[in-house]
Amino acid sequence: MQNINPRVVTGQAQIRPQTAALDNPLYYLENARTVINWVMAYHGDLLTDSEMARLEQLLALPQPSQALLMRLVMRSSDLFRLRGLNYPELGQPVAEALAPLVSDHWIDPDPKLTFEELCYLLRRSELAAAFAQALNNAGLKTNATKAVIEEALHTHLCGDERTLAGWWQGCDDQAIRLCDEPLFERIRLMFFGNLRQSWSEFVITELGHQRYEPVPLSPESRAFNRRGDVDQYLAIHACRQRLDDAVTAEDCQVLRSRLPEDTGSNPWLSHRRARLLFDLGQKLERAGELVLARDSYREAWTPDARVRYFRLLEKMAPATEVWPLIERAETEAETDSERQRLGRIRQRVAKKAGIRARPKPPVNSLTVQTLELPSAPAVSVEQQVALTLADQGGHCFYVENTLFNSLFGLLFWPTIFAPLPGAFFHPFQAGPADLYREDFVGRRREQIEDSLLTLEQGDYRQRILQHWQTRHGVANPFVHWPSINEELLSL
Repeated sequence: MQNINPRVVTGQAQIRPQTAALDNPLYYLENARTVINWVMAYHGDLLTDSEMARLEQLLALPQPSQALLMRLVMRSSDLFRLRGLNYPELGQPVAEALAPLVSDHWIDPDPKLTFEELCYLLRRSELAAAFAQALNNAGLKTNATKAVIEEALHTHLCGDERTLAGWWQGCDDQAIRLCDEPLFERIRLMFFGNLRQSWSEFVITELGHQRYEPVPLSPESRAFNRRGDVDQYLAIHACRQRLDDAVTAEDCQVLRSRLPEDTGSNPWLSHRRARLLFDLGQKLERAGELVLARDSYREAWTPDARVRYFRLLEKMAPATEVWPLIERAETEAETDSERQRLGRIRQRVAKKAGIRARPKPPVNSLTVQTLELPSAPAVSVEQQVALTLADQGGHCFYVENTLFNSLFGLLFWPTIFAPLPGAFFHPFQAGPADLYREDFVGRRREQIEDSLLTLEQGDYRQRILQHWQTRHGVANPFVHWPSINEELLSL
Protein backbone atom coordinates (compact mmCIF):
# COMPACT_ATOMS: atom_id res chain seq x y z
CA MET A 1 0.00 0.00 0.00
CA GLN A 2 1.37 3.40 -1.01
CA ASN A 3 1.99 6.10 1.54
CA ILE A 4 0.24 9.42 1.16
CA ASN A 5 2.63 12.23 0.34
CA PRO A 6 3.05 14.25 3.57
CA ARG A 7 2.73 17.65 1.91
CA VAL A 8 1.22 20.51 3.82
CA VAL A 9 -0.59 23.18 1.86
CA THR A 10 0.19 26.67 3.12
CA GLY A 11 -0.27 30.15 1.76
CA GLN A 12 -2.56 29.02 -1.07
CA ALA A 13 -5.14 31.73 -0.47
CA GLN A 14 -3.06 34.12 -2.60
CA ILE A 15 -2.76 31.76 -5.59
CA ARG A 16 -5.45 32.51 -8.19
CA PRO A 17 -4.92 30.68 -11.48
CA GLN A 18 -5.54 32.61 -14.67
CA THR A 19 -7.34 31.42 -17.77
CA ALA A 20 -5.71 31.13 -21.16
CA ALA A 21 -6.56 33.53 -23.98
CA LEU A 22 -9.04 31.86 -26.31
CA ASP A 23 -7.11 33.03 -29.38
CA ASN A 24 -4.27 30.72 -28.32
CA PRO A 25 -4.65 27.48 -30.37
CA LEU A 26 -3.41 25.54 -27.33
CA TYR A 27 -5.66 27.36 -24.82
CA TYR A 28 -7.11 24.02 -23.69
CA LEU A 29 -3.63 22.77 -22.81
CA GLU A 30 -2.81 25.91 -20.82
CA ASN A 31 -6.04 25.59 -18.88
CA ALA A 32 -5.43 21.89 -18.28
CA ARG A 33 -1.97 22.71 -16.92
CA THR A 34 -3.65 25.27 -14.67
CA VAL A 35 -5.91 22.56 -13.25
CA ILE A 36 -3.07 20.08 -12.77
CA ASN A 37 -0.71 22.60 -11.17
CA TRP A 38 -3.51 23.88 -8.93
CA VAL A 39 -4.33 20.37 -7.69
CA MET A 40 -0.64 19.52 -7.17
CA ALA A 41 -0.13 22.66 -5.09
CA TYR A 42 -3.51 22.87 -3.39
CA HIS A 43 -4.30 19.17 -2.93
CA GLY A 44 -0.83 17.67 -3.04
CA ASP A 45 -1.19 16.15 0.40
CA LEU A 46 -4.11 14.06 -0.91
CA LEU A 47 -2.10 12.54 -3.74
CA THR A 48 0.19 9.53 -3.45
CA ASP A 49 3.86 9.82 -4.32
CA SER A 50 3.27 7.79 -7.48
CA GLU A 51 0.39 10.06 -8.53
CA MET A 52 2.50 13.17 -8.01
CA ALA A 53 5.35 11.60 -9.98
CA ARG A 54 2.94 10.68 -12.77
CA LEU A 55 1.65 14.24 -13.03
CA GLU A 56 5.19 15.63 -13.03
CA GLN A 57 5.99 13.18 -15.82
CA LEU A 58 3.00 14.49 -17.77
CA LEU A 59 4.13 18.11 -17.43
CA ALA A 60 7.60 17.10 -18.68
CA LEU A 61 6.27 15.63 -21.94
CA PRO A 62 6.91 17.48 -25.21
CA GLN A 63 4.24 20.12 -25.75
CA PRO A 64 2.58 18.40 -28.75
CA SER A 65 2.31 15.18 -26.75
CA GLN A 66 0.82 17.03 -23.77
CA ALA A 67 -1.69 18.72 -26.06
CA LEU A 68 -2.69 15.44 -27.73
CA LEU A 69 -3.06 13.71 -24.37
CA MET A 70 -5.33 16.44 -23.01
CA ARG A 71 -7.37 16.42 -26.20
CA LEU A 72 -8.05 12.72 -25.61
CA VAL A 73 -8.71 13.21 -21.88
CA MET A 74 -11.37 15.78 -22.75
CA ARG A 75 -13.20 13.42 -25.10
CA SER A 76 -16.19 11.43 -23.87
CA SER A 77 -14.59 8.01 -24.40
CA ASP A 78 -11.25 6.39 -23.64
CA LEU A 79 -11.19 4.57 -27.02
CA PHE A 80 -10.14 6.17 -30.32
CA ARG A 81 -9.23 5.35 -33.89
CA LEU A 82 -5.94 6.87 -34.96
CA ARG A 83 -7.28 7.88 -38.36
CA GLY A 84 -10.02 9.94 -36.72
CA LEU A 85 -7.58 12.15 -34.77
CA ASN A 86 -6.81 15.42 -36.50
CA TYR A 87 -5.36 18.29 -34.46
CA PRO A 88 -3.46 20.78 -36.67
CA GLU A 89 -2.54 22.97 -33.67
CA LEU A 90 -0.12 20.26 -32.48
CA GLY A 91 2.38 21.42 -35.08
CA GLN A 92 3.33 17.86 -36.02
CA PRO A 93 1.59 14.67 -37.20
CA VAL A 94 -0.53 12.93 -34.58
CA ALA A 95 1.57 9.79 -34.92
CA GLU A 96 4.72 11.71 -33.85
CA ALA A 97 2.98 13.32 -30.87
CA LEU A 98 1.61 9.90 -29.93
CA ALA A 99 5.00 8.15 -29.70
CA PRO A 100 6.08 9.62 -26.28
CA LEU A 101 2.59 8.87 -24.91
CA VAL A 102 2.96 5.23 -25.89
CA SER A 103 6.48 4.90 -24.51
CA ASP A 104 5.44 6.47 -21.19
CA HIS A 105 2.29 4.29 -21.05
CA TRP A 106 -0.24 7.12 -21.26
CA ILE A 107 -1.69 5.36 -24.31
CA ASP A 108 -2.21 1.67 -25.04
CA PRO A 109 -1.41 1.39 -28.79
CA ASP A 110 -3.12 -1.97 -29.35
CA PRO A 111 -5.80 -2.54 -26.69
CA LYS A 112 -8.05 -5.56 -26.44
CA LEU A 113 -11.64 -4.67 -27.26
CA THR A 114 -14.92 -6.25 -26.22
CA PHE A 115 -17.48 -6.80 -28.95
CA GLU A 116 -19.47 -3.82 -27.61
CA GLU A 117 -16.36 -1.60 -27.83
CA LEU A 118 -15.69 -2.81 -31.37
CA CYS A 119 -19.22 -1.85 -32.39
CA TYR A 120 -18.64 1.58 -30.87
CA LEU A 121 -15.51 2.09 -32.99
CA LEU A 122 -16.71 0.68 -36.33
CA ARG A 123 -19.23 2.11 -38.75
CA ARG A 124 -22.03 -0.06 -40.10
CA SER A 125 -20.27 -0.77 -43.40
CA GLU A 126 -17.05 -1.69 -41.58
CA LEU A 127 -18.88 -4.01 -39.22
CA ALA A 128 -20.55 -5.70 -42.19
CA ALA A 129 -17.18 -6.10 -43.93
CA ALA A 130 -15.47 -7.48 -40.81
CA PHE A 131 -18.15 -10.15 -40.28
CA ALA A 132 -19.31 -10.71 -43.85
CA GLN A 133 -19.09 -14.49 -43.63
CA ALA A 134 -20.88 -14.69 -40.26
CA LEU A 135 -23.67 -12.43 -41.52
CA ASN A 136 -24.01 -14.49 -44.68
CA ASN A 137 -24.30 -17.66 -42.59
CA ALA A 138 -27.00 -15.95 -40.52
CA GLY A 139 -28.92 -15.09 -43.68
CA LEU A 140 -28.45 -11.34 -43.29
CA LYS A 141 -27.76 -8.98 -46.17
CA THR A 142 -24.74 -6.69 -46.01
CA ASN A 143 -27.05 -3.65 -46.13
CA ALA A 144 -28.71 -4.59 -42.83
CA THR A 145 -28.81 -1.83 -40.22
CA LYS A 146 -26.05 -1.64 -37.64
CA ALA A 147 -28.49 -2.48 -34.83
CA VAL A 148 -29.58 -5.65 -36.65
CA ILE A 149 -25.97 -6.66 -37.29
CA GLU A 150 -25.01 -6.13 -33.66
CA GLU A 151 -27.99 -8.12 -32.43
CA ALA A 152 -27.24 -11.01 -34.80
CA LEU A 153 -23.60 -11.25 -33.71
CA HIS A 154 -23.94 -10.41 -30.03
CA THR A 155 -24.93 -13.85 -28.75
CA HIS A 156 -21.88 -15.54 -30.27
CA LEU A 157 -19.31 -12.81 -29.67
CA CYS A 158 -20.33 -11.27 -26.34
CA GLY A 159 -17.59 -11.91 -23.80
CA ASP A 160 -14.76 -12.15 -26.33
CA GLU A 161 -11.83 -9.72 -26.16
CA ARG A 162 -9.49 -9.20 -29.11
CA THR A 163 -7.38 -6.47 -30.64
CA LEU A 164 -8.80 -4.52 -33.57
CA ALA A 165 -6.74 -6.62 -35.97
CA GLY A 166 -7.91 -9.74 -34.18
CA TRP A 167 -11.53 -8.79 -34.77
CA TRP A 168 -11.04 -7.53 -38.33
CA GLN A 169 -7.99 -8.81 -40.18
CA GLY A 170 -8.53 -6.48 -43.13
CA CYS A 171 -8.55 -3.31 -41.00
CA ASP A 172 -5.97 -0.69 -42.01
CA ASP A 173 -6.55 1.56 -39.00
CA GLN A 174 -5.27 1.49 -35.39
CA ALA A 175 -7.28 1.57 -32.17
CA ILE A 176 -5.77 3.24 -29.10
CA ARG A 177 -6.95 3.46 -25.49
CA LEU A 178 -6.33 6.18 -22.93
CA CYS A 179 -4.61 4.93 -19.79
CA ASP A 180 -4.68 6.54 -16.32
CA GLU A 181 -8.31 7.62 -16.69
CA PRO A 182 -8.92 7.19 -12.90
CA LEU A 183 -6.08 9.66 -12.21
CA PHE A 184 -7.58 12.30 -14.50
CA GLU A 185 -11.00 11.74 -12.93
CA ARG A 186 -9.49 12.21 -9.47
CA ILE A 187 -7.76 15.43 -10.57
CA ARG A 188 -10.98 16.78 -12.08
CA LEU A 189 -12.88 15.92 -8.91
CA MET A 190 -10.39 17.61 -6.58
CA PHE A 191 -10.42 20.77 -8.69
CA PHE A 192 -14.17 21.15 -9.25
CA GLY A 193 -15.37 19.43 -6.10
CA ASN A 194 -17.73 17.41 -8.33
CA LEU A 195 -17.70 15.19 -11.42
CA ARG A 196 -20.62 16.99 -13.04
CA GLN A 197 -18.29 19.51 -14.65
CA SER A 198 -16.07 18.11 -17.36
CA TRP A 199 -12.63 19.10 -18.62
CA SER A 200 -14.14 20.42 -21.83
CA GLU A 201 -16.64 22.51 -19.86
CA PHE A 202 -13.75 23.97 -17.89
CA VAL A 203 -11.64 24.96 -20.87
CA ILE A 204 -14.38 26.00 -23.28
CA THR A 205 -17.39 27.25 -21.35
CA GLU A 206 -16.58 28.08 -17.76
CA LEU A 207 -13.47 30.17 -18.20
CA GLY A 208 -13.06 33.41 -20.09
CA HIS A 209 -16.82 33.93 -20.41
CA GLN A 210 -17.68 34.85 -16.85
CA ARG A 211 -16.34 36.93 -13.97
CA TYR A 212 -16.26 35.33 -10.54
CA GLU A 213 -16.25 36.70 -7.00
CA PRO A 214 -12.66 36.41 -5.65
CA VAL A 215 -13.49 34.34 -2.57
CA PRO A 216 -10.39 33.74 -0.39
CA LEU A 217 -9.31 30.12 -0.63
CA SER A 218 -7.41 28.41 2.15
CA PRO A 219 -6.61 24.78 2.97
CA GLU A 220 -9.68 24.74 5.22
CA SER A 221 -12.01 25.68 2.34
CA ARG A 222 -11.07 22.71 0.19
CA ALA A 223 -13.69 20.22 -0.94
CA PHE A 224 -11.61 17.40 0.53
CA ASN A 225 -9.23 17.37 3.47
CA ARG A 226 -8.72 13.60 3.58
CA ARG A 227 -7.87 11.23 0.78
CA GLY A 228 -10.54 8.94 2.15
CA ASP A 229 -13.13 11.62 1.37
CA VAL A 230 -12.05 11.63 -2.28
CA ASP A 231 -12.30 7.83 -2.35
CA GLN A 232 -15.75 8.00 -0.76
CA TYR A 233 -16.97 10.52 -3.33
CA LEU A 234 -15.73 8.31 -6.17
CA ALA A 235 -17.47 5.30 -4.64
CA ILE A 236 -20.75 7.22 -4.24
CA HIS A 237 -20.42 8.47 -7.81
CA ALA A 238 -19.92 4.91 -9.08
CA CYS A 239 -23.09 3.85 -7.23
CA ARG A 240 -24.93 6.82 -8.72
CA GLN A 241 -24.01 5.66 -12.22
CA ARG A 242 -25.05 2.09 -11.43
CA LEU A 243 -28.40 3.34 -10.15
CA ASP A 244 -29.31 4.49 -13.66
CA ASP A 245 -28.78 0.91 -14.90
CA ALA A 246 -30.52 -0.79 -11.98
CA VAL A 247 -33.72 -2.44 -13.21
CA THR A 248 -34.79 -4.98 -10.61
CA ALA A 249 -35.06 -4.84 -6.83
CA GLU A 250 -32.09 -7.22 -6.72
CA ASP A 251 -30.01 -4.70 -8.69
CA CYS A 252 -30.93 -2.04 -6.13
CA GLN A 253 -30.00 -4.29 -3.23
CA VAL A 254 -26.59 -5.04 -4.77
CA LEU A 255 -26.05 -1.33 -5.29
CA ARG A 256 -27.02 -0.64 -1.68
CA SER A 257 -24.43 -3.15 -0.47
CA ARG A 258 -21.73 -1.28 -2.41
CA LEU A 259 -22.59 2.13 -1.00
CA PRO A 260 -19.84 3.20 1.43
CA GLU A 261 -20.79 3.89 5.01
CA ASP A 262 -21.12 7.48 6.16
CA THR A 263 -17.98 8.36 8.14
CA GLY A 264 -19.45 11.68 9.26
CA SER A 265 -16.15 13.44 8.56
CA ASN A 266 -17.48 15.48 5.63
CA PRO A 267 -21.02 16.98 5.87
CA TRP A 268 -21.46 17.63 2.16
CA LEU A 269 -20.36 14.08 1.33
CA SER A 270 -22.92 12.83 3.84
CA HIS A 271 -25.49 14.93 1.99
CA ARG A 272 -24.53 13.37 -1.37
CA ARG A 273 -24.83 9.91 0.12
CA ALA A 274 -28.25 10.77 1.57
CA ARG A 275 -29.45 12.04 -1.82
CA LEU A 276 -28.39 8.77 -3.41
CA LEU A 277 -30.26 6.81 -0.73
CA PHE A 278 -33.34 8.92 -1.42
CA ASP A 279 -33.17 8.20 -5.17
CA LEU A 280 -32.56 4.53 -4.42
CA GLY A 281 -35.65 4.54 -2.19
CA GLN A 282 -37.74 6.00 -5.01
CA LYS A 283 -36.55 3.31 -7.39
CA LEU A 284 -37.34 0.59 -4.85
CA GLU A 285 -40.75 2.12 -4.20
CA ARG A 286 -41.57 2.08 -7.92
CA ALA A 287 -40.47 -1.58 -8.00
CA GLY A 288 -42.96 -2.38 -5.25
CA GLU A 289 -40.28 -3.07 -2.61
CA LEU A 290 -41.92 -0.87 0.02
CA VAL A 291 -40.03 -2.20 3.06
CA LEU A 292 -36.63 -1.67 1.40
CA ALA A 293 -37.74 1.75 0.15
CA ARG A 294 -38.91 2.75 3.63
CA ASP A 295 -35.57 1.69 5.14
CA SER A 296 -33.67 3.64 2.47
CA TYR A 297 -35.69 6.80 3.20
CA ARG A 298 -35.17 6.34 6.93
CA GLU A 299 -31.41 6.12 6.51
CA ALA A 300 -31.30 9.14 4.18
CA TRP A 301 -33.52 11.25 6.50
CA THR A 302 -33.34 14.45 4.48
CA PRO A 303 -36.53 16.59 4.34
CA ASP A 304 -37.60 14.94 1.06
CA ALA A 305 -36.78 11.49 2.44
CA ARG A 306 -38.79 12.11 5.61
CA VAL A 307 -41.87 13.06 3.58
CA ARG A 308 -41.57 9.92 1.44
CA TYR A 309 -40.96 7.83 4.56
CA PHE A 310 -44.18 8.97 6.18
CA ARG A 311 -46.15 8.54 2.96
CA LEU A 312 -45.04 4.91 2.94
CA LEU A 313 -45.63 4.51 6.66
CA GLU A 314 -49.15 5.84 6.13
CA LYS A 315 -49.77 2.90 3.78
CA MET A 316 -47.91 0.23 5.76
CA ALA A 317 -48.73 0.84 9.44
CA PRO A 318 -51.90 1.45 11.48
CA ALA A 319 -52.83 5.12 11.66
CA THR A 320 -52.77 5.05 15.47
CA GLU A 321 -49.07 4.06 15.34
CA VAL A 322 -48.19 6.64 12.70
CA TRP A 323 -49.95 9.53 14.46
CA PRO A 324 -47.44 10.28 17.26
CA LEU A 325 -44.54 9.92 14.82
CA ILE A 326 -45.97 12.31 12.25
CA GLU A 327 -46.90 14.82 14.95
CA ARG A 328 -43.33 14.90 16.19
CA ALA A 329 -41.85 15.00 12.69
CA GLU A 330 -44.00 17.99 11.70
CA THR A 331 -42.89 19.85 14.82
CA GLU A 332 -39.22 19.13 14.06
CA ALA A 333 -39.43 19.90 10.31
CA GLU A 334 -36.47 21.92 9.06
CA THR A 335 -38.21 23.86 6.27
CA ASP A 336 -41.64 25.36 5.61
CA SER A 337 -42.01 23.12 2.56
CA GLU A 338 -41.37 19.99 4.62
CA ARG A 339 -43.73 21.20 7.35
CA GLN A 340 -46.53 21.79 4.85
CA ARG A 341 -46.13 18.38 3.19
CA LEU A 342 -45.98 16.58 6.53
CA GLY A 343 -49.01 18.56 7.65
CA ARG A 344 -51.06 17.17 4.77
CA ILE A 345 -50.05 13.64 5.75
CA ARG A 346 -50.90 14.42 9.39
CA GLN A 347 -54.40 15.49 8.36
CA ARG A 348 -55.01 12.21 6.54
CA VAL A 349 -53.57 10.09 9.35
CA ALA A 350 -55.71 11.91 11.93
CA LYS A 351 -58.85 11.20 9.90
CA LYS A 352 -57.99 7.49 9.63
CA ALA A 353 -57.19 7.27 13.35
CA GLY A 354 -60.37 9.09 14.35
CA ILE A 355 -58.40 11.95 15.90
CA ARG A 356 -59.57 15.53 15.65
CA ALA A 357 -56.65 17.22 13.95
CA ARG A 358 -55.69 20.85 14.24
CA PRO A 359 -57.64 22.98 11.76
CA LYS A 360 -55.85 24.35 8.73
CA PRO A 361 -54.93 28.04 8.97
CA PRO A 362 -57.36 30.32 7.11
CA VAL A 363 -56.37 31.41 3.62
CA ASN A 364 -56.43 35.16 2.97
CA SER A 365 -58.87 36.21 0.26
CA LEU A 366 -57.43 37.83 -2.84
CA THR A 367 -58.52 40.98 -4.61
CA VAL A 368 -58.96 40.25 -8.31
CA GLN A 369 -58.68 42.85 -11.05
CA THR A 370 -59.74 41.89 -14.56
CA LEU A 371 -58.16 43.51 -17.62
CA GLU A 372 -59.43 43.20 -21.19
CA LEU A 373 -56.48 43.43 -23.58
CA PRO A 374 -56.49 43.90 -27.35
CA SER A 375 -55.00 41.13 -29.47
CA ALA A 376 -51.30 41.78 -30.06
CA PRO A 377 -49.49 38.60 -31.24
CA ALA A 378 -46.08 40.28 -31.28
CA VAL A 379 -46.30 41.28 -27.59
CA SER A 380 -46.48 38.79 -24.72
CA VAL A 381 -49.49 38.93 -22.42
CA GLU A 382 -47.25 39.90 -19.49
CA GLN A 383 -45.83 42.86 -21.40
CA GLN A 384 -49.34 43.92 -22.43
CA VAL A 385 -50.45 43.89 -18.80
CA ALA A 386 -47.43 45.97 -17.80
CA LEU A 387 -48.10 48.54 -20.54
CA THR A 388 -51.80 48.73 -19.66
CA LEU A 389 -51.17 49.25 -15.95
CA ALA A 390 -48.47 51.84 -16.70
CA ASP A 391 -50.95 53.77 -18.85
CA GLN A 392 -53.27 53.90 -15.84
CA GLY A 393 -50.62 55.87 -13.95
CA GLY A 394 -47.37 55.15 -12.09
CA HIS A 395 -44.67 52.68 -13.01
CA CYS A 396 -45.12 49.05 -14.01
CA PHE A 397 -42.22 46.74 -14.85
CA TYR A 398 -42.31 43.20 -16.19
CA VAL A 399 -39.51 41.49 -14.27
CA GLU A 400 -40.68 37.90 -13.61
CA ASN A 401 -38.49 36.67 -10.70
CA THR A 402 -35.38 38.60 -11.71
CA LEU A 403 -35.93 41.73 -9.61
CA PHE A 404 -36.64 40.25 -6.19
CA ASN A 405 -34.09 37.45 -6.62
CA SER A 406 -31.53 40.09 -7.62
CA LEU A 407 -32.40 42.29 -4.64
CA PHE A 408 -31.89 39.25 -2.43
CA GLY A 409 -28.58 38.35 -4.10
CA LEU A 410 -27.23 41.89 -3.81
CA LEU A 411 -28.28 42.35 -0.17
CA PHE A 412 -26.97 38.96 0.95
CA TRP A 413 -23.81 39.07 -1.19
CA PRO A 414 -21.43 38.62 1.80
CA THR A 415 -23.54 35.67 3.01
CA ILE A 416 -23.58 33.92 -0.36
CA PHE A 417 -19.82 34.29 -0.82
CA ALA A 418 -18.71 33.63 2.75
CA PRO A 419 -15.44 31.62 2.57
CA LEU A 420 -16.63 28.64 4.63
CA PRO A 421 -15.27 25.09 4.46
CA GLY A 422 -17.02 23.04 1.79
CA ALA A 423 -18.41 26.09 -0.02
CA PHE A 424 -15.78 27.24 -2.51
CA PHE A 425 -13.21 24.83 -3.91
CA HIS A 426 -11.69 26.75 -6.82
CA PRO A 427 -11.74 30.31 -8.21
CA PHE A 428 -14.31 29.66 -10.94
CA GLN A 429 -17.51 29.07 -8.95
CA ALA A 430 -20.63 31.14 -9.54
CA GLY A 431 -21.95 30.29 -6.08
CA PRO A 432 -21.30 28.13 -3.01
CA ALA A 433 -21.48 24.36 -3.37
CA ASP A 434 -23.72 24.07 -0.30
CA LEU A 435 -26.28 26.65 -1.47
CA TYR A 436 -29.20 24.21 -1.46
CA ARG A 437 -28.19 22.10 1.51
CA GLU A 438 -30.21 22.08 4.71
CA ASP A 439 -27.32 23.49 6.76
CA PHE A 440 -26.72 26.53 4.53
CA VAL A 441 -28.48 28.93 6.90
CA GLY A 442 -27.13 27.40 10.10
CA ARG A 443 -23.53 27.77 8.93
CA ARG A 444 -24.03 31.46 8.04
CA ARG A 445 -26.23 32.61 10.87
CA GLU A 446 -24.02 35.59 11.76
CA GLN A 447 -23.78 36.91 8.19
CA ILE A 448 -27.54 36.48 7.69
CA GLU A 449 -28.33 38.33 10.93
CA ASP A 450 -26.09 41.19 9.78
CA SER A 451 -27.94 41.53 6.46
CA LEU A 452 -31.37 41.27 8.10
CA LEU A 453 -30.37 44.02 10.51
CA THR A 454 -29.99 46.43 7.57
CA LEU A 455 -33.69 45.93 6.81
CA GLU A 456 -34.58 47.14 10.31
CA GLN A 457 -32.12 50.03 10.29
CA GLY A 458 -32.98 51.19 6.76
CA ASP A 459 -29.48 51.09 5.26
CA TYR A 460 -30.25 48.03 3.11
CA ARG A 461 -30.80 50.38 0.12
CA GLN A 462 -27.25 51.67 0.35
CA ARG A 463 -25.84 48.14 0.63
CA ILE A 464 -27.81 46.86 -2.38
CA LEU A 465 -26.73 49.78 -4.59
CA GLN A 466 -23.15 49.51 -3.39
CA HIS A 467 -22.98 45.83 -4.32
CA TRP A 468 -24.61 46.59 -7.68
CA GLN A 469 -21.93 49.18 -8.43
CA THR A 470 -18.88 47.29 -7.13
CA ARG A 471 -19.85 43.76 -8.28
CA HIS A 472 -21.62 44.51 -11.54
CA GLY A 473 -21.27 41.57 -13.95
CA VAL A 474 -19.82 39.16 -11.36
CA ALA A 475 -21.58 35.79 -11.33
CA ASN A 476 -24.15 35.37 -8.57
CA PRO A 477 -26.74 32.54 -8.56
CA PHE A 478 -29.54 35.02 -7.72
CA VAL A 479 -28.62 38.13 -9.72
CA HIS A 480 -29.73 38.38 -13.35
CA TRP A 481 -27.64 41.30 -14.53
CA PRO A 482 -29.34 41.91 -17.94
CA SER A 483 -32.72 42.44 -16.25
CA ILE A 484 -31.80 45.09 -13.69
CA ASN A 485 -30.31 48.55 -13.82
CA GLU A 486 -29.57 51.28 -11.32
CA GLU A 487 -32.78 53.21 -12.10
CA LEU A 488 -34.94 50.16 -11.40
CA LEU A 489 -33.05 49.35 -8.21
CA SER A 490 -33.38 52.95 -7.02
CA LEU A 491 -37.13 52.88 -7.55
